[in-house]
Amino acid sequence: MKLEGKIAAITGGTAGMGRGIAEAFLAEGGKVALFARNADKGAKVLEELGAGDRAIFIAGDVMEQADLEGFIDQTIAHFGTLDILVNNAGGAGDLQPLVNLSDHAFDEAMKWNVYSTFWATRRALPTMLEKGDGRVINISSMEGKHGKPVLTAYSAAKHAVNGMTKSLAREVGAQGVTVNAICPGLVITDIIRNNGPATAKAMGME
Repeated sequence: MKLEGKIAAITGGTAGMGRGIAEAFLAEGGKVALFARNADKGAKVLEELGAGDRAIFIAGDVMEQADLEGFIDQTIAHFGTLDILVNNAGGAGDLQPLVNLSDHAFDEAMKWNVYSTFWATRRALPTMLEKGDGRVINISSMEGKHGKPVLTAYSAAKHAVNGMTKSLAREVGAQGVTVNAICPGLVITDIIRNNGPATAKAMGME
């Protein structure tokens, strides 16, 4: 198995892409720590994964620095190390034309996508650099390369994630830590299923 014995920390790991990543890692022999807000859902997902002591859940808010840093610290304390960080948590937030976009909504998009990636990665890097091996995988978006109406804040945030990824890859690559971003298009998750029509209307895609 490709990930036998490898430890992965996954933000937003109980639903959508994050859960799919967790399932794939477990199938390849890895161990995972999942981070999300809802403790009840986290416990249910652990039960459904059926991975026993190869999976743990830690509750917290991706917009809170202390929660994210605590997640990384607890993952390392529990498993003894950290090999892979998947910065998956993020989202578009308030879909508004720029003229209607509040400072608060713009700040939230940055926290949700950029700061969360920055906080978790900064906390995880010392462990990876110390052993000269590690993987940071940032789940970005095609909006980090292009743009759509009413996605100004989200697009700006994902462009920032992509820029951070490129710079950090050059910064730590020679020390054995690779940093990459995945830029998917629209992925049909529960969030999209529940909010798809409203989102499409806001973006002029009906």
